[in-house]
Amino acid sequence: MIVDEAELRSQTFDDAVLLREVVDLFLLQTPSLLDALEAAEGVARAEIAHRIKGGALALGARAFADVAARIEANPGDAAPLTEVRRIADETVIALKAIAGRAG
Repeated sequence: MIVDEAELRSQTFDDAVLLREVVDLFLLQTPSLLDALEAAEGVARAEIAHRIKGGALALGARAFADVAARIEANPGDAAPLTEVRRIADETVIALKAIAGRAG
């Protein structure tokens, strides 16, 4: 499961307007965070990964949070960097679908 819809709805108090606002904010911020993550090294990369992980967890996006946690734990490992964009893209698709159903 890319996004736990029940978790997202819980985090947004089952408020459709708030859910869409949170998703829109994620969609706005994620591309620049991913660019910064890929450009950064060491501690800076770990800090950006930590921010991504926190935001993803708040949305119920566990797969995205998991890959960010792996980058945070080992910022020099290139393997999770190769999958972070793919998982981010899958997360975006899932969040847009959930927001569309929110009403």
